[in-house]
Amino acid sequence: MTRLFDLLDYQLKNTPIEASFNGRNKDGNWEPYSTQKLKDTAEDWFCMINYLKPKKQ
Repeated sequence: MTRLFDLLDYQLKNTPIEASFNGRNKDGNWEPYSTQKLKDTAEDWFCMINYLKPKKQ
C-alpha cells in the first residue's frame, strides 16, 4: 500500500473490522461503522461531489 486512499481496500481485503470507526449519529449516540460501510460512504460522497462540481464549458 503506497497511497492513503488505498487503506480501506487493503483493510477490507486483509482484516475487515465491524467497528472500524465510531461516530455520533443524529441523536448524539455513538455508532460503530464497519470498514465496508466506511468505503461505501466515501464512494457515495465522492460521486456526489464529482456530480456537483462545475462542468467545463
